[in-house]
Amino acid sequence: MAITSNNLLLPVSVCEACRLPRSRIPCKDYTNDQCVFKCCGREGIKGCNSKKSIRNSSKLFKSSKKTLMEIVRIIFEYFVKGLNACEAQREICQYYPIDYKTIFKLYKYTRKIISEYITQQARETKLGPTNVIEIDESVFARTNNHKSGYDIHKKNAKIWVLGFFERNTKQARAFIVPDRSKKTLLKFISDNVAEGSTIYTDSWKGYNGLCENYAHKAINKSERRPSKYGECGTNQIESLWSLIKRDICKYSCFKKNNIQEFINESLWRRQFKSIDERIQSLISLFQIKH
Repeated sequence: MAITSNNLLLPVSVCEACRLPRSRIPCKDYTNDQCVFKCCGREGIKGCNSKKSIRNSSKLFKSSKKTLMEIVRIIFEYFVKGLNACEAQREICQYYPIDYKTIFKLYKYTRKIISEYITQQARETKLGPTNVIEIDESVFARTNNHKSGYDIHKKNAKIWVLGFFERNTKQARAFIVPDRSKKTLLKFISDNVAEGSTIYTDSWKGYNGLCENYAHKAINKSERRPSKYGECGTNQIESLWSLIKRDICKYSCFKKNNIQEFINESLWRRQFKSIDERIQSLISLFQIKH
């Protein structure tokens, strides 16, 4: 991958002291990068000869001491494929030694950037009003088979997540909610769905009151007669829960304070299905804005 041409690193730098452009010169002893930015001045003006790492302009490369190509390989090969940090470590160690913490930190930073992107994407537009929106809530919890995380038998183990699926466009989003109360659910729905939209939900009492601003249709799943409702159903959003939970099960490091990032990562992988699409998405997220 061409790191500079994709704007993952700045091709030039400016010296803070002299305000002169720094040149990139070979330097085997200074860093693992084999080159640095050096203030050499320009014609007729002498520079201060100060040096600066070429990776200081990039948060991605600045976050690790590994070589640029090692970082690129970890993120743009193993992360985009969906391997967790342990799996990536096992594969990389077939070629050269690398510790788990290095991969974990790079994964964590990448996941944070992706989560911010998905969150911002949801803030910019509301779902609807011309398309049908399926809405459902699901509980996420850790079993007591894990040493860390949440015990499913404890009250605080349950993490409620509210999901949205827009038919036709197939857009999806999901948010952690503090509870399933009517006040909480209606607030999140009003923030994410345009008024006048058609909404399909189950018969949970927390959705009572949606008919004031939406065309609301509730399905009683206990009747087990989907043909009675025709196209009115929540099968798509329930399929989304299966996808997200399957993705999250690969990791053992999620907790209540970071599970939203893992949910957003799963939504990102759903949005960008192919390896090439994910690589291009990450390049755009990591690009340095001039």
